[in-house]
Amino acid sequence: MSDEPSPGTGNIHVTDEWNHTEAPFPRDLRLAEAFRRQAALTPGNLAVMSSGRQLTYEQLDAYSDRIAAAILRKSREATGAEVEAGTPVGVCLERGASPPPV
Repeated sequence: MSDEPSPGTGNIHVTDEWNHTEAPFPRDLRLAEAFRRQAALTPGNLAVMSSGRQLTYEQLDAYSDRIAAAILRKSREATGAEVEAGTPVGVCLERGASPPPV
């Protein structure tokens, strides 16, 4: 038997170390509100990086606004009414930092 670690076990350690990112989060604050606050505080900071493409908080915030507007528009077209505030809406997008057109 070898004393060498199994292939890939080093990756587990690195992933485990990097995932120690716990931070307090106000229980009365919704995720969307927390994101908006962060975008307002640090609009030029990097929010997403994937496959060499980067989005700042300002860009990601603007993209999320376009998605929300598209959801409202499509809801009006389909039902004649808008989605009510607080109604959960499922969104399925490809993973990455290249937002598709909305």
